[in-house]
Amino acid sequence: MKRFKLIMVILAGMALLALLPTAASASPVMEIVKDGVPFDLEFSPFLIENHPGIYLRDAVPLFGARFQEGKDVSYLWVDQRELTYVHNSDIYMADGYKRKAIFPSYSNGSTTLISLETVALELGYKVVVDTENDVVYLNSPAYVEMLNRPSVALETQYRQELLLASAAGLEQWGNVQDNQQIMKFLEGTPLISGFYTRLHGTWERTNNIQIASSAIRGTILRPGDVFSFNDVVGQRSSSKGYLPAPIFSGDAVISGYGGGICQVASTIYNTVLLSGMPVLERHQHSQHVVYVPDGYDATVSWGEADFQFQNSFDYPVEVYAKQFDNYVMVAFFRMK
Repeated sequence: MKRFKLIMVILAGMALLALLPTAASASPVMEIVKDGVPFDLEFSPFLIENHPGIYLRDAVPLFGARFQEGKDVSYLWVDQRELTYVHNSDIYMADGYKRKAIFPSYSNGSTTLISLETVALELGYKVVVDTENDVVYLNSPAYVEMLNRPSVALETQYRQELLLASAAGLEQWGNVQDNQQIMKFLEGTPLISGFYTRLHGTWERTNNIQIASSAIRGTILRPGDVFSFNDVVGQRSSSKGYLPAPIFSGDAVISGYGGGICQVASTIYNTVLLSGMPVLERHQHSQHVVYVPDGYDATVSWGEADFQFQNSFDYPVEVYAKQFDNYVMVAFFRMK
């Protein structure tokens, strides 16, 4: 069945490519990861001129849409929004707004291929096309909001916005309690300790840090509980939205899914040191890192190296981690 499906996709792609006005070639079929989970379609999307195409009918399950397909014009509705596709032309919005498609829609007489990116961006999705691994990552507005949800202690949007605004005055790394600007905005919170580090590197690295921070944010440790980075964050895989980014492998630098999350682990490590809680497991990198002082880093690797500490207080502790502006901040809060 899978072989038949792949053959049908390739044959359909070849037929559609014959309609293109310029020379183009189709890549292997693409995988879709929507909101961190692989999403199977009737026909897998494939690349045309380095942009993913999708069959109009497959937009129904992917975006929760309904559609009507005609000879020269096709209509796609998502919620109350209407996208009108004029075959071999532009994309028109119902309100009269016109946006040039990355590539136009094409019909082979029985179905229509449209730009996956154009539809997703019009609907507010965040789109990443990983051509090296043939994966398209789609993050819906609700999923993006979830990744940036505030913690229990920092629950008001007002306080979150003030914290973002404070980033301009931060050093390369530091104790949040030494920064009067941050402490002004954290006034009234049951802060135990906090540490921040400056981001650097690629967008893919920042993406991985955002996902790992989101998995950690809001973790509650009761007295005696042990925090395990690997247990809380889980395996770093493409199905969770992680992207390839630089990682250390001995003396070499290679690309690996989840590259960059050691900065989150290192920021947590420094926050633990400031809190006085005991560190149970910690490993240093094989090479120098630039985001914390020498000797204050912590590397993690799924199934190999973990970072662990224990809540030695007689009250619950909330672990807060967030990427904001060009920084990562970790803070511990006393819970009632």
